[in-house]
Amino acid sequence: HRIAKQQQVTINTLMQSVWGLILQKYNNNEDVIFGSVVSGRPTDIAGVEHMIGLFINTIPVRIQSERNATFVEVMRKTQEQALASGAYDSFPLYEIQALTEQKQHLINHIMVFENYPVEEQVEQLGEVRPSAFEITNVEVVEQTNYDLDLIVMPDETFRIMFRYNANVYERSTIERMQGHVLH
Repeated sequence: HRIAKQQQVTINTLMQSVWGLILQKYNNNEDVIFGSVVSGRPTDIAGVEHMIGLFINTIPVRIQSERNATFVEVMRKTQEQALASGAYDSFPLYEIQALTEQKQHLINHIMVFENYPVEEQVEQLGEVRPSAFEITNVEVVEQTNYDLDLIVMPDETFRIMFRYNANVYERSTIERMQGHVLH
């Protein structure tokens, strides 16, 4: 939180920069791309804040850096790109992929930045006022079409979770990735 505030970037930008630099090391390449889940609610639609339904979308995030770039330089460039790409948050991923050489291979994993604590909000709703009905025995299952999902849940302390396909990644590989993110 302190670093993001000092550098005037979002926590999401900081985490995307961290992940991008780790990917650059893994791939021995200063140019990497991964998917990022965005809310996708276009602000230019009148009344969008009152609409019900999912607007989420996955967009590519490209982290490029010069070999000797500092972390602060990478973060600032990532923040600039995020601000510039905001207009495309509702652009369908398949159309973006169609415009690239890599097509459907443009991204092979995603980073999800969950800055809206849904579970906590639901719990607090029940605590604040009694409701006319009760929902019990609810189980939530999340699944994507990617073999690796990096989920970042910022709060007082960060929670970072790796969901992965055990047929593709070994547990030791994921644990090593977790260690690199922590470092």
